Amino acid sequence: MREFNYSVTSELGTLSEWSDKAKKVRMISYNGAEPKLDIRTWQGEKMLKGITLNQQEATELLKILQGMGL
Repeated sequence: MREFNYSVTSELGTLSEWSDKAKKVRMISYNGAEPKLDIRTWQGEKMLKGITLNQQEATELLKILQGMGL
């Protein structure tokens, strides 16, 4: 099994917090690759479910949200 590692390169913000969990927006480099936008629930420093977007996907998401008037 291939080793998996990640490095948080930027803390962009926290969307919500409850109990010992928080939904955070971060830039994360996976296995030494270019950092990607990561929106994920964290329990301390344990990674839980989330979504990772490359630059093009993040730009498209921004356009969609702006189109909704957000």
